[in-house]
Order: sequence, then C-alpha cells, then structure tokens
Amino acid sequence: SERSLAFYLLLRFVRNVFLRDSVVEGESWFHQYHNNEVMICCMINLLELRGTYSDPIVARRRAVKTGNKFVEGNRRDTVKFVAKRLPCTCLK
Repeated sequence: SERSLAFYLLLRFVRNVFLRDSVVEGESWFHQYHNNEVMICCMINLLELRGTYSDPIVARRRAVKTGNKFVEGNRRDTVKFVAKRLPCTCLK
C-alpha cells in the first residue's frame, strides 16, 4: 500500500541522513541540533499510528506526545526510534 511504501522510504531516507552526518561530523554529531530527522520521525510515527488506530483524534494525540519527545530530546531519541524499525545494525 501507499502507506507502507512511504513508511519504508522515509525510514531509508532518515537512515542515510544519520549515516552521512555521522561520517561528516564525527562523534560530535550525537550532541548537535537535529532538525530534518525529527520531522521525518514524526511523519513515520503518524503513519504508524494511522494504521493502528481508526480514530484520528487518538492517533493525533499520541503523535503529538511522541513529537514533543523528539523536539525536546536529542539525536539519541531519534536514533533509537529509527533503530527499532530498521533491520540493519548500522545504527545500533
């Protein structure tokens, strides 16, 4: 379906962003400000929730809660989120 295709494409894109940034910036990239990957993780989370819950209000409330965690957190939160959803060991 279109949802699963978008889900997997966004996951691959954010993985490539993480790998490129870690090579370019070295070990300090973990503590730097994150911007695009937070938005991508929020989109992935919303796609998952829309597939799980039939009520859009419940999905939106849960997405806001997770989105706030990403925005207020650091890259470690987003890396953990993506690593749980990817079968590769490049982020673990």
